[in-house]
Amino acid sequence: GARGAGGGGARSDSRRNRATASGMRPVRCRSLARLLPASGHGSRAVAAAQDAFESGVWSEVEPDERAGHLLKAAEILKRREKEFAELECLDSGKPISETSVIDIPFSIRALEYFAHLGREIKGEIIPVPGKQVFDFQTYEPYGVVATITPWNFPLHLFTRSTCPALAAGNTVVSIDERYFRPTEVETLLGDPT
Repeated sequence: GARGAGGGGARSDSRRNRATASGMRPVRCRSLARLLPASGHGSRAVAAAQDAFESGVWSEVEPDERAGHLLKAAEILKRREKEFAELECLDSGKPISETSVIDIPFSIRALEYFAHLGREIKGEIIPVPGKQVFDFQTYEPYGVVATITPWNFPLHLFTRSTCPALAAGNTVVSIDERYFRPTEVETLLGDPT
């Protein structure tokens, strides 16, 4: 499901002839947003993320440039901090006093922290006796990373799980646990057994 709204009932959208889900505000049980359900689209999301990874559009970007993009996202979040705190309050059902002092500042901190940490990813030369071989260690992006965003700190835990993956050059498919049944998550991530 889309990041940023609660679960809800399904209905048909006659304009697009697609089923929609209504994101519910937890406190008042009012609709917060209409979302297109992601059910059945997991494999397409993973395929798109894999294509993006293999294209090098993100994975081959220099760490400083990736950090710059994450820091720009942090700046945008800072500029719109009050707006995001209100949305997080509506989405999670927590008081605005909590989302404005914990959730949003921690989300900004995660963006900044992992952006700077990503700049420190580098290999090293490993000394070998006799100098007959050259031994080194390097770090490369892994590929597609799947993250699961829980309900209790949606934006903060989303940033805390996706930012390290993005800083390292991976692509990400994020799953909001509120919108997926366990079988859909297993289909997307593979059977853990």
